[in-house]
Amino acid sequence: MQYLRISILFSGIVSCLLTIAQIDPKSKTIMDNSWNKFRSIAKMTATIKIKTEGPNIQKAESKVGKAIVSGNKYRITFSTEGREIICDEKAVYSYDKKSNEVTISEYSEDNADFSLNAFYEQYRKEPKGKYVAEEKLPNGTLTDHIELYPPARKKTNVVRVHLWINKNTHLVEQMKVQDRNQNFTTYTFTDIQINGTVSSSDFIFDASKYPNANIVDLR
Repeated sequence: MQYLRISILFSGIVSCLLTIAQIDPKSKTIMDNSWNKFRSIAKMTATIKIKTEGPNIQKAESKVGKAIVSGNKYRITFSTEGREIICDEKAVYSYDKKSNEVTISEYSEDNADFSLNAFYEQYRKEPKGKYVAEEKLPNGTLTDHIELYPPARKKTNVVRVHLWINKNTHLVEQMKVQDRNQNFTTYTFTDIQINGTVSSSDFIFDASKYPNANIVDLR
């Protein structure tokens, strides 16, 4: 269920940005620079740490995975927990080793689970937010902190999205999502490598690697 919530949260982020408007000029410039940098990257790999905490969560939960991203395609592997999410821009494949089950869902750019490209595209349509401050992350990286939020009329579980964008690379290094229950999910990206060799196999679901897995096709 935790991984389903991860997908729902990212979907909610994208959805809440569909109809928002108004943002200060400084934040817009920073986001535009970040978008231009991201779209120039053929491939990006990073370590992703996900931490969930809040009043409705008895104990803060953390997990670490490896992410490979190329446009709308991505692969996220949580090795220690036997989880993997693969998107080939046509479908999303979520594998759970514990249950030995693969769930397949149809990909939609308007409702992307973990597509940074879709996130930027939706943000650029009608952004709403403000510049918070120039801040240093715990690792010493100097960033611009921007807060994005949906309008009150928009029905979404997401009420705030905080972004910390590296002032030198213009890439998002940390994202913090607040939901209506005052829970927070923080995504931190480290060991970022850009423009490596893109291999089609990075984003192909190979059923032979999941022997005897139960396939649940929701398309």
